Amino acid sequence: MRRASSRPEPTIEIGRVHRSFGLQGEIVIHPASDRIQRFNHLKSLTIVQQGEPVSTLTVETIKIRNRTVVVKLDGIESREAANALVNASICIPESESVRTSDWEFFHHDLIGMRVVDISGTRIGTIMDILTTGANDVYVIEDTHGNESLIPAIRDVVKLVDPGQREMVIDPWDGMITKSSDPGK
Repeated sequence: MRRASSRPEPTIEIGRVHRSFGLQGEIVIHPASDRIQRFNHLKSLTIVQQGEPVSTLTVETIKIRNRTVVVKLDGIESREAANALVNASICIPESESVRTSDWEFFHHDLIGMRVVDISGTRIGTIMDILTTGANDVYVIEDTHGNESLIPAIRDVVKLVDPGQREMVIDPWDGMITKSSDPGK
């Protein structure tokens, strides 16, 4: 007999419900990755609303449309039920996540990571990641609460070491916000 785990497996967000689609309960998902073909292999998805897992549902159908994914989930049978999921996070177990390159990282791997410059001087900690059309932007907060925005491009980000929880950057002039109070 297999005993149920007291702690659920960690999940990662792979997208957000944008809107309902049609009358039969389909949902449109905006993927968190540009590798949307990964959705084709999913058997189930976990719905997370307000930070709490609501349910894990079986995938009935998946259709890739431009940069969105249209999904029909078992148990979501009407437009109204689909509309109730708008803005929900769509998650999968972390064990099912797939990285395809050494330069591809999940947001949850980077949040809280220490950031230093190429000389080893501590810049701060990654507090948030902004997703833009061209590239992600890391929100770095220093020990004084100053925020700097760092583009996630190889000209700036030189090394990411998930094991050491450290990112090395070579910031351009003016990229790092400095405290205006010399006492800080």
